[in-house]
Amino acid sequence: MKIGWFWADLWREWISSMWRVQFPHTGLLKAGIESRIASAHELRPGEDYHPFDDWADTIVLERVLFGHWQSHVYRWKQQGKKVFTTFDDAYWLMPDYMTSKPTWDKKVVGQFYETLRALIDGIIIPSVGLQKALAHRTNLLSHKIHVIPNYPDLSFPAYRYALEMPKMRSDDRYVIGWGGSHHHSMNQLIPVFEELIKREPRVQIWIVGNNRAFNLLESIPMEHKRFFPALPYGPYLATIKQFDIFAIPLAGKYDACRSWIKPLEAALMGVPWVANENRIYKDCKGGVLVKSKKQWVEALLSPIAADPGWAMQQDITDHIGEYLEVFDG
Repeated sequence: MKIGWFWADLWREWISSMWRVQFPHTGLLKAGIESRIASAHELRPGEDYHPFDDWADTIVLERVLFGHWQSHVYRWKQQGKKVFTTFDDAYWLMPDYMTSKPTWDKKVVGQFYETLRALIDGIIIPSVGLQKALAHRTNLLSHKIHVIPNYPDLSFPAYRYALEMPKMRSDDRYVIGWGGSHHHSMNQLIPVFEELIKREPRVQIWIVGNNRAFNLLESIPMEHKRFFPALPYGPYLATIKQFDIFAIPLAGKYDACRSWIKPLEAALMGVPWVANENRIYKDCKGGVLVKSKKQWVEALLSPIAADPGWAMQQDITDHIGEYLEVFDG
């Protein structure tokens, strides 16, 4: 088996491709499987060749199943290759504020579905929420959709850096942290934070990576909040490690299709977490799921045991068989 992966992210946004392409690729290499990766942006309009054409028997193209990329998928099918795709979001459900929303217009989404139905041998996605949304939207047969969670490669330098980094805080502040790139779910936590500060003056709200989320906290006094700009992945994880608890708000149909990355990262760093009730986190450990403001307040002030042991068991090396089963099917 020779597997050629094409990642879709640009280097400046290297998150989805890290989880959906880089980590499975390194897991395959460790298992002795021949695997190579390249950028999907090497597949240019009007060109009908890539070195993987001569080498790979299996292709995994991340996300870009529209525009000129469709012609490359057609070529691989004509060559007799198995062609899979992997992606981690319900792009057709994106909130309007998201910067990538205009990319996924009606035409692009239509081409995306067309390629999924007609050309793709298998669809590899990270959550049952996304599986349900995709099957409902495209009427795909269930055997074509394969749920493989986002498994980390714990040998990745960012994890080694963060895991070796000590918790540097020694003060008596109680830090409730949030980190991410999407702020649409933060509104529900503002009254929760206000109540927490009334009940516990030591509470600090730390926001990492999204100033729009921080700007929503206008009613929170400055002495009770702190903002960290977007950080490289290792320092981001090391910052999470300084939290006392990680808040993971979810809102709407788009968030119902997300993966377990946030509770997994929190658990890896030895930090307990609290999130809205949802099916995608039901198998995660080291945190609790809540349904109301009252439950949010009580959970965020409760002693919750983190579960780094569960998180360490999710290394891609221990789960690469899930990918091999899909590719062999």
